[in-house]
Amino acid sequence: MTDMREKLSPVDPTIGTPPEVLAERRDRTSGLFAESERRLAEYLRALHGGSAVSPSPLSGLVAVVTEELFGGRDQALEKVFYFSERAADPSLRTARHSLNVAVLSCALGAELEFRPERLRIAVGCALVHDVGVLSLPPDLVERPRPLSAEEFGKLREHCGITRDLLARRGGDEAALAQLVYQAQERYDGSGYPLHLAGEDLDDVALVLGFCDTIEGLTHDRPQRTARTFMQAVELLLSEARDRFPEYMWIAALGAFTLYPPGSIVTLSSGRVARVLRTHSEAPMRPVVEILGDRTSRQPQLADLRHLPFVHITGQVSAPPRGVLPPRPEDAPSATASSIGSAG
Repeated sequence: MTDMREKLSPVDPTIGTPPEVLAERRDRTSGLFAESERRLAEYLRALHGGSAVSPSPLSGLVAVVTEELFGGRDQALEKVFYFSERAADPSLRTARHSLNVAVLSCALGAELEFRPERLRIAVGCALVHDVGVLSLPPDLVERPRPLSAEEFGKLREHCGITRDLLARRGGDEAALAQLVYQAQERYDGSGYPLHLAGEDLDDVALVLGFCDTIEGLTHDRPQRTARTFMQAVELLLSEARDRFPEYMWIAALGAFTLYPPGSIVTLSSGRVARVLRTHSEAPMRPVVEILGDRTSRQPQLADLRHLPFVHITGQVSAPPRGVLPPRPEDAPSATASSIGSAG
């Protein structure tokens, strides 16, 4: 059997950069997220309160998402799906959710081949789409049980509140108002507030609605815990498939894959691994970092495109007990035999 060591070396171009460089990129991405969340929270508070903000920071925040965060796409998606906790402060909570949706919208819009200006509009909409939530009673937004019909009707008011806040602001914000107003509409007409359907919906609104839904399902909410990305997709495909057009589903699986960077997955060999990098041409066969046990295994890298007899069998939301997270500084390369069994 051919030795896979050279092919799967951590510095091989088919895998990417050394683990310690990946760690540095993760740190940089986390810093960008933290600073952007702070700026966005301040901006949303001012927007909600009617305070003057000149110049508007919106275009700068859009640039951070489309140029800086999306420049490290895999680290940004990893941060969104696996390292984004629910904040206690309402404005920071809304900002964090909105920034996550903006990153997902950038990825999905790029997969749909949006023109650069169209992509910036989609990201801008995502950043401000929930500012109206700040006008709702906190105990309604944070209610730890399913909402009654009356309560849900009250929650729906945030769409109109958001549109009006943006329209009054003028400038870039006003230009986004009507698109953001469609964020809760669905392709099959089941959404709100206008029950638009099909061709009456703007693609930007569909992207925003899809990414808003995925972000919500994959993060903790007062009435339920987070699902994995795969669980969220399975739920939507089984219960809400027609709410988004077929091309949106195809693009989403290309943009995020079933196993986004940061996913903890099980392999057919019985091993557990963390997804590091995905391939658009082979979304089910990413680059993974093998997670070792406490006694004998060290983290290793493997590109599943080159290991035809090893495949992902499932996804878990956290490492199983007894499995350590990878230590980038001492991760050796993997061989075909080293990941071929659970040991």
